[in-house]
Amino acid sequence: MNERHEMKPWYREPWPWVIIGSLSFVVIACFFTLGLAIWSYDGLVEDDYYKKGLAINQTLARAARSEALSLTASLSLLPDGTVRMVLETPDETFIVPDDVRLKVVHARFPDQDRNIVLRRVGDNTFSGEMVPPSSGRWHVILESDDWRLNKNIDAPVKEIVISAQGRG
Repeated sequence: MNERHEMKPWYREPWPWVIIGSLSFVVIACFFTLGLAIWSYDGLVEDDYYKKGLAINQTLARAARSEALSLTASLSLLPDGTVRMVLETPDETFIVPDDVRLKVVHARFPDQDRNIVLRRVGDNTFSGEMVPPSSGRWHVILESDDWRLNKNIDAPVKEIVISAQGRG
């Protein structure tokens, strides 16, 4: 019963390599994550988040005002880049503004956003020039100083109807 057990050197045993391999994998993953954090651009983070937070209350008040007025806007995107908009409301006390801001915001790519001013050309009719949005998901915002309408669309479209009652 005198059995002799021969000891192998440590580098011939599997367990040290399992431990070293798993620790090496964690270190490599850590450096990969660090590289992503340093070199990738996070364009969705706002620098002035506090001011944006304060502006939310004003935006909500303007959306409530458009709902109280029962505003409806019909936008036509013509092939030549002209945008025509008709603004309708049953409220006879509504004062039609001279200018309306139209923002067409891409869901993922802020460099494709479009901001134009629509000028009044008739009683409730506005017009402006804009490059039509490319295909994809867009958020359309139509606003003045007193009211705001918004709607999500899937471009390309030729007609957009935004209603305050249905919120788009």
